[in-house]
Amino acid sequence: MAHDPIEDRFTKRKDKKKLDDLSRKQRSTEDIEAEDEILARAKTEREKDPDKYQLKSTDRPGRNDPCPCGSGKKYKKCCGAKK
Repeated sequence: MAHDPIEDRFTKRKDKKKLDDLSRKQRSTEDIEAEDEILARAKTEREKDPDKYQLKSTDRPGRNDPCPCGSGKKYKKCCGAKK
Protein backbone atom coordinates (compact mmCIF):
# COMPACT_ATOMS: atom_id res chain seq x y z
CA MET A 1 0.00 0.00 0.00
CA ALA A 2 1.34 3.40 -0.93
CA HIS A 3 2.17 6.08 1.61
CA ASP A 4 -0.61 8.67 1.74
CA PRO A 5 0.65 12.14 2.78
CA ILE A 6 -2.88 13.57 2.84
CA GLU A 7 -3.94 10.99 5.41
CA ASP A 8 -0.84 11.78 7.50
CA ARG A 9 -1.69 15.48 7.48
CA PHE A 10 -5.27 14.68 8.46
CA THR A 11 -4.22 12.53 11.44
CA LYS A 12 -1.67 15.14 12.58
CA ARG A 13 -4.32 17.86 12.39
CA LYS A 14 -6.80 15.67 14.30
CA ASP A 15 -4.22 14.91 17.03
CA LYS A 16 -3.32 18.60 17.32
CA LYS A 17 -7.00 19.54 17.65
CA LYS A 18 -7.46 16.93 20.37
CA LEU A 19 -4.49 18.30 22.31
CA ASP A 20 -5.74 21.87 21.91
CA ASP A 21 -9.16 20.86 23.25
CA LEU A 22 -7.57 19.19 26.27
CA SER A 23 -5.43 22.24 27.01
CA ARG A 24 -8.46 24.54 26.88
CA LYS A 25 -10.52 22.36 29.18
CA GLN A 26 -10.83 23.93 32.63
CA ARG A 27 -11.18 22.01 35.83
CA SER A 28 -14.47 22.45 37.61
CA THR A 29 -14.67 23.43 41.27
CA GLU A 30 -16.15 20.01 42.04
CA ASP A 31 -13.07 18.32 40.61
CA ILE A 32 -10.76 20.54 42.66
CA GLU A 33 -12.75 19.99 45.86
CA ALA A 34 -12.81 16.22 45.30
CA GLU A 35 -9.04 16.18 44.79
CA ASP A 36 -8.49 18.23 47.96
CA GLU A 37 -10.71 15.83 49.91
CA ILE A 38 -8.75 12.81 48.65
CA LEU A 39 -5.45 14.46 49.60
CA ALA A 40 -6.76 15.31 53.08
CA ARG A 41 -7.89 11.71 53.63
CA ALA A 42 -4.51 10.40 52.50
CA LYS A 43 -2.73 12.80 54.87
CA THR A 44 -4.80 11.69 57.87
CA GLU A 45 -4.20 8.05 56.93
CA ARG A 46 -0.43 8.64 56.85
CA GLU A 47 -0.58 10.41 60.23
CA LYS A 48 -2.35 7.41 61.83
CA ASP A 49 0.40 4.93 60.96
CA PRO A 50 3.60 6.69 59.82
CA ASP A 51 5.66 3.47 59.97
CA LYS A 52 3.50 1.95 57.24
CA TYR A 53 4.34 4.82 54.85
CA GLN A 54 8.03 5.16 55.75
CA LEU A 55 10.21 5.47 52.66
CA LYS A 56 13.69 5.12 54.11
CA SER A 57 15.08 2.72 56.63
CA THR A 58 16.28 4.20 59.89
CA ASP A 59 18.86 1.44 60.32
CA ARG A 60 22.34 1.63 58.88
CA PRO A 61 22.72 -0.61 55.82
CA GLY A 62 24.85 -3.72 55.97
CA ARG A 63 28.20 -3.87 54.20
CA ASN A 64 26.89 -5.90 51.27
CA ASP A 65 23.57 -4.07 50.92
CA PRO A 66 23.05 -1.65 48.04
CA CYS A 67 24.09 1.88 48.90
CA PRO A 68 21.16 4.14 49.92
CA CYS A 69 22.56 7.01 47.81
CA GLY A 70 21.30 5.22 44.70
CA SER A 71 24.65 4.69 42.98
CA GLY A 72 24.01 0.98 42.51
CA LYS A 73 27.23 0.02 44.26
CA LYS A 74 27.52 -1.94 47.46
CA TYR A 75 27.57 0.18 50.61
CA LYS A 76 31.08 -0.98 51.48
CA LYS A 77 32.42 0.26 48.11
CA CYS A 78 30.52 3.55 48.08
CA CYS A 79 29.50 5.61 51.12
CA GLY A 80 30.74 3.05 53.63
CA ALA A 81 34.31 3.03 52.32
CA LYS A 82 36.92 4.35 54.72
CA LYS A 83 38.62 7.40 53.34
